[in-house]
Amino acid sequence: DLVTGVQTCALPIFTGKQIVKDVKKTKLLPIDENVAKKKLDWLFSFTHEKNGKDPTKFKNEIQELMWKYVGVVRDGKSMKKGLSLLQKFRKIKLKVPKSLKMNEKLINALDVRNMVPTCEMIMKAALMRKESRGAHFRSDFKKSDKKWLKNIICSPTKSGISLTTKI
Repeated sequence: DLVTGVQTCALPIFTGKQIVKDVKKTKLLPIDENVAKKKLDWLFSFTHEKNGKDPTKFKNEIQELMWKYVGVVRDGKSMKKGLSLLQKFRKIKLKVPKSLKMNEKLINALDVRNMVPTCEMIMKAALMRKESRGAHFRSDFKKSDKKWLKNIICSPTKSGISLTTKI
């Protein structure tokens, strides 16, 4: 044997027959058809917008907004402006082709719908934290503060995102 210095580990090897046997034992949870219908209706709502806009453009705009106003070096004033600008993306109607096959615009529309609340959480949490920590530098709060050795918890509400802290 040649010593290579590479460690190996014993991983179980599953045969196709073993996998099929395990899958057959798996109990599936029931699907709530009302929930599934609502999700599908929401998904296809993008294809019914007559005056909707191309989601690719807005995805790029959100990415640029985050880089410009909430980059690695940030300050409260810029983040407040970014948060204000983000709100316009909540009301934008997006239009995509009806096909589900290789539909990049549908993927971008889903990205935009997920990016807006995610960006809001990032901005609100960064505004709440009055310090610099790790790779995120606030030019208006240049030092770390022991009072901020805690987590910020973001929770969805009907009017947006609420924040609390937990040690």
